[in-house]
Amino acid sequence: MSRVRAKKNPVTGSVVVADVVLSAPSQVGSDEEHALQNDILQFCHKSLPSHKVPALIRFVATLGIAESGKMIRRDA
Repeated sequence: MSRVRAKKNPVTGSVVVADVVLSAPSQVGSDEEHALQNDILQFCHKSLPSHKVPALIRFVATLGIAESGKMIRRDA
């Protein structure tokens, strides 16, 4: 599961940030995370216009889910 959002930036106005939940987070180390980030970025560069490619990819434990089952987007 993942979420892509705009984060305010004083220089550019906003940047694209991707929050990614890994299916097996306990097995991923810092070297593997770096390689996975590079793979995601390469895929995004091939598939998306340059203004939609994430400037930052964060691996998070969970994304907020409301009782209704929808993603919480307060900070989006």
